[in-house]
Amino acid sequence: MMTGVGHTIGERRLFAEVNLRVSSGESVAVVGPSGAGKSTLLAIAGDLLRPSTGRVEVCDERPSDHSLLPVAQQCAWVLQFAAVFPNRTVADNVSVPLMLAGVEAGEADERVSHALRLVELSEQAEARARHLSGGELQRLSIARAIAARRPVVLADEPTSQLDARLSGLAVRSLLASCQDSILVLVTHDRDIARLCNRCYVLSDSGLTLLRPTHDTALSGLPAADAERQVPGVFEVRRQR
Repeated sequence: MMTGVGHTIGERRLFAEVNLRVSSGESVAVVGPSGAGKSTLLAIAGDLLRPSTGRVEVCDERPSDHSLLPVAQQCAWVLQFAAVFPNRTVADNVSVPLMLAGVEAGEADERVSHALRLVELSEQAEARARHLSGGELQRLSIARAIAARRPVVLADEPTSQLDARLSGLAVRSLLASCQDSILVLVTHDRDIARLCNRCYVLSDSGLTLLRPTHDTALSGLPAADAERQVPGVFEVRRQR
């Protein structure tokens, strides 16, 4: 949940008064022009960055001024440029959050194998991560989030290096694995955004809800055309 969240860098206001409420089992896409602050908003949602104003709660945890750990433990991240251990195998990289969570070895192996199969990386399971292409690294990152089974999944441009078929495959796999989790996804890809339950456009005044059936390009859509007040898991209010 975000309440009155705004963020400023120097004298530039990225966005103001974002109010969000989300429940488990829902997926949300955030779109908008480059530089709008989409990745910043995602970092605030995962409590990797303190907002200039407002407050954030994740799974009933309110961030402490001294520790990010309780909130961070609730989140799995899919980054545009995957963070990996280059000299470890693909399977080892996917298993990292399971090891940290103390998941039993047999269960961890099953979850890793299942996740790699979903994103079509089974054949690369024993390859060193340094030998993967950019697109394969993105799929590794998605597989790691699937295997982790965290209550919240935050994905920042997770398909930017994938073709249309693999993009759809990867995101549908991620959505299927998040039936009991929250998924918030930042993207420039209209087709990927449409796979989510709700889509929002981010501007300097906050978030506006875009109807799933709207046929206009999502990025850069004028707020007056995009704004809709549709009941849903995310309650969005633009500040006038």
